[in-house]
Amino acid sequence: MPCKNSDYHKKWYQINRERILKIQREYKKNNREKIRLAGKIYRKEHLQQSTERMRRWRYYNPERSIDYSHRYYERVKPHHSEICKKWKVEHPEEVRVHRHRSNFNRRLKFPIGVTKESEAEIKRRDRGKCIYCARSIDETLPRYVPTKSTEDHIDSKGGSTIDNLALSCWECNQSKGNKDVLIWTKEKFPKRYNRIVNKINRIKKLKSVI
Repeated sequence: MPCKNSDYHKKWYQINRERILKIQREYKKNNREKIRLAGKIYRKEHLQQSTERMRRWRYYNPERSIDYSHRYYERVKPHHSEICKKWKVEHPEEVRVHRHRSNFNRRLKFPIGVTKESEAEIKRRDRGKCIYCARSIDETLPRYVPTKSTEDHIDSKGGSTIDNLALSCWECNQSKGNKDVLIWTKEKFPKRYNRIVNKINRIKKLKSVI
């Protein structure tokens, strides 16, 4: 049942909108550190909800997302190397895993990157669409845009072979990470699960090495 005073509240807000916005701006300016700390605590306690909300926002606001990424990079550009060094010191386990995977690929003689010929073959095979969500993807878009084109390792422990690489949008690639593809697909796309499994099985039949 709607509130009896809802129309009054809406009208009051429209009349006093500028004053409310001014108060909010002043509060944010004077309590910037307090707001930042509260947001950090909330995101830590509600990590999954915060991540999903941010992904939805990026999906529906691609231009603003790109603009924000550019402005953020320009802001941290002078001390970007220091930020990277600090991150490596604070996350030694992630650095160790990345180095281990890189050395593993070198020992198997699998290149870290993808050749242009193999990339063209993968695009032709997957028809320029993400094999998971079936959205059309574009490689010219910058990072952090959900429909940015990427090559995903179907088996995260496998090598860079045509039967283990597939086109994926940036959003699905980040969401999957190192998870098992079948378990992740069943949780993320239950209605498309059988269709995605059939695609993966067709890809796995190819044995050409990049």
